[in-house]
Amino acid sequence: SFDIHYNARLEGRRFSPAEQLPYSLAVTVRARKIADLYDQIVRKYATVLEPIRPVVDIPVRT
Repeated sequence: SFDIHYNARLEGRRFSPAEQLPYSLAVTVRARKIADLYDQIVRKYATVLEPIRPVVDIPVRT
C-alpha cells in the first residue's frame, strides 16, 4: 500500500491554505497472465471505487 500526501507550498515555503485541495488518482495496472483483471478489481472493490467523471477536457497523449 502507499499513501498520497499533499504538502502546500507558497513560493517554496510551507503554508496552510484556506481550502482543501480536491484530487483524484488514476493508475494503470497490467498483468499479462490475468485476462479479466479489470473485472476482478471492480468486483472486489465495488463499494470503494468511483468512476472518474472529468469536468474539463484533458488531452491524453500516449
